[in-house]
Amino acid sequence: MSADSRAGGTVPSPSSVGLAAAIIAATEGEPRALTVHVPDQAPGRGDGLPAGPLVSEHATLERGLRAWVERQTHQRLGYVEQLYTFGDRDRQADAKGDSTSGVHTLSVAYLALVREERPAGLAEAAWRNWYRYLPYEDFRKGRPPELDAIEAELLAWAGAPADAKLRRSRADRLGLTFGLNGATWNEERVLERYELLFEAGLIPEAAGNAGPARP
Repeated sequence: MSADSRAGGTVPSPSSVGLAAAIIAATEGEPRALTVHVPDQAPGRGDGLPAGPLVSEHATLERGLRAWVERQTHQRLGYVEQLYTFGDRDRQADAKGDSTSGVHTLSVAYLALVREERPAGLAEAAWRNWYRYLPYEDFRKGRPPELDAIEAELLAWAGAPADAKLRRSRADRLGLTFGLNGATWNEERVLERYELLFEAGLIPEAAGNAGPARP
């Protein structure tokens, strides 16, 4: 009996594996991320993370990641830790933001902590202050002014649904992530805040995650 017949005649959908690295260094007290240039992007969206697809010559996911990073940045990695895995269909949109390929992309991201070195390679690599991408997280000089507009938009988003249960759920999440509605800001909830901004459509990536992974 074939695999297709056991599965009721279903045909596996096309798929691919994408690898990305968040390479972080602390230089003179400033958190920095190693980025590469992403061509043909809108202004302000030209930076990406070192990334590439898993191909046949890569024996493992991690070896594939290391190969792409060294090729694009000339940065040799030590220990790396897997951050997340997404397996959404059409998560990688094209340059116009269209998701019509029907391909399941398994996106695997890793974290690497390194000492900052002068970057080189094939992708115009550069070290960037990570608050350039997350300015609302920068409390080094007090509350960041960017939060005023963000919170106003989030409150409008949370109050928009007609369903009262959904409104309560969104309000609870705003408290958990952004310290609203009488809750306290938790600096460790960086990922949850980013995910909420994505869901609310308040970051550029929400309109179409084209090309390599973004910082």
